[in-house]
Amino acid sequence: MNTKEILKVVAWDVVNPFILSLKKKRKYDFPRNFNGLNLGCGVENPPNWIGIDGGLTNYVLNKYPALVPKSVAKGINLANSHEEECMDKLKTMKLIHHELNYGIPFFDNSVPNIYSSHFFEHLFKDQAINLLKECFRVTEPGGMIRICVPNLEDEVNAIQEAVDKYKSGNNKHAIQHFVTIEHQGYLPAFSNHRCMYDLAEMTELLEAVGYRDVARCTYRSGNIVDVDKLDTREGLMVEAVKP
Repeated sequence: MNTKEILKVVAWDVVNPFILSLKKKRKYDFPRNFNGLNLGCGVENPPNWIGIDGGLTNYVLNKYPALVPKSVAKGINLANSHEEECMDKLKTMKLIHHELNYGIPFFDNSVPNIYSSHFFEHLFKDQAINLLKECFRVTEPGGMIRICVPNLEDEVNAIQEAVDKYKSGNNKHAIQHFVTIEHQGYLPAFSNHRCMYDLAEMTELLEAVGYRDVARCTYRSGNIVDVDKLDTREGLMVEAVKP
């Protein structure tokens, strides 16, 4: 392991967990001029939403941008943003640095809406269930939750297609994507997918914690406020309401 990899390990596995642990029991009052919480937001968060993210780089760029060289932005998940745009977003967005496995740092029935895109699949299933319970706890009655995750059904179909190509001899390389890992070096804990969902299972989980009127939606279409700004990636999109 070279010096760069060692520094990554220290930053992500020692420094960041320590900083997050200091904030474990902190609670916030939800301001009335914001529309909701964006869980695991990364660099994508509309101005009138409060992002919650445990990433060390995002936190430092958000709170202390003058201390960070532009080269640090390289390697961040830019989503639909270029490097400069990514830096600008992180400097100006409303962001809470928090480990969501500790829960959501807001009071009961205090949050109007909750949104999350391509985050829940990075949690183990028991962690996802606990976080959904927290979502329900903090959501105001009548408030909405919208979750976007990769669709397990699409992944299964892609695997089946790769298997068929392999067995037919037409393409023996397509299956490699599903049985090998190309990345070399250190990866933070939330880099890999830990549990995938289809519509039936996501509906079951949302209803189990108390949400009702679960409905599948399409990209940038739905009932939650600012959906056209919130959605930045395709996937399985589900909305539900707290009674």
